[in-house]
Amino acid sequence: SDDFFYQGLSVISTTDNGYAIGGDKFVFGHHGTPVGDPIVIKTDSLGNEEWEINLGGQYQDGPAIVCESGDGNIIAVSKFDTDSIYYDQYLSRIRVSKISNDGTILKDSLYGPESRYLNVYNCRLVPNADIIVCGTLWNLTPDRMGYLFRISENGDSLWYRQYAILYGGDSRNYFCDAIPVYDGGFLAGGYCVPVSPDEGTQDAWAIKVDSLGCESPSYCWVGGKELKMPAFGQSIAIFPNPASDKFKVQSPMFEVGGGSIEIYNLFGRKVEEIQVPKGQTEIEVMTTGWKKGLYVVRAMCKDGSLGSGKVVIK
Repeated sequence: SDDFFYQGLSVISTTDNGYAIGGDKFVFGHHGTPVGDPIVIKTDSLGNEEWEINLGGQYQDGPAIVCESGDGNIIAVSKFDTDSIYYDQYLSRIRVSKISNDGTILKDSLYGPESRYLNVYNCRLVPNADIIVCGTLWNLTPDRMGYLFRISENGDSLWYRQYAILYGGDSRNYFCDAIPVYDGGFLAGGYCVPVSPDEGTQDAWAIKVDSLGCESPSYCWVGGKELKMPAFGQSIAIFPNPASDKFKVQSPMFEVGGGSIEIYNLFGRKVEEIQVPKGQTEIEVMTTGWKKGLYVVRAMCKDGSLGSGKVVIK
């Protein structure tokens, strides 16, 4: 229709010497805001269109961003609106689609928690064929946080974390891109906008994280906020690791005054909390019914955090 506009935001070369373009097809809605659907267009080597796929759902969705997959297909990442909470506000999740060069959708999945004002800004292929996704979403305090999300070549969730450099109530933190670096970690870049009580002007923002998305071994987002903790494994032992139906957490510090164990999944949601009685040095954690993947274990005694570690459930 002549009423629609097309906007291309990303382009990649494909393994058949053509190109894949990610963007959106939209109209101007309330207050002049674009309202439309994510699309992927495939062309041959001369730019002739071969096919177009609309990845939109019931509500308005953001544009598609494309990147290469490790097996020679096309990855399209977008936000997918799951529910309308106001006329121009929606709850959204991250959508990742794998598309073959002939336009067949091979995989199509939603990831992460529902969030308002979710945006996907880029995706990239990691050397081991994983995919790293970056963007920004609404948060209570601060108003916007950047996020990184890593999935495997097979579409399994590996980890998801949120980041900020400004924590004032209405301050905003945006991630625009994230690239893999030599040590297996990632360098994410964007910008931040301070709002009182934060001071200053809009500035560029860059952050380096390790392969698990942690800013340092002692500073890692595990849901709700970033938690400062002693270095991983400093005061606790987790075994066996990887684990299947159960694992144990051990620390001699528990014997003095007891404590507790908190376990978070890769989206920062607490999945288990166990009290450790005084005089006991280890506790067994049953994992029946847990999804496979990486979990963060945080151990605390009466005086504060003992330490944290990571366990893989296989």
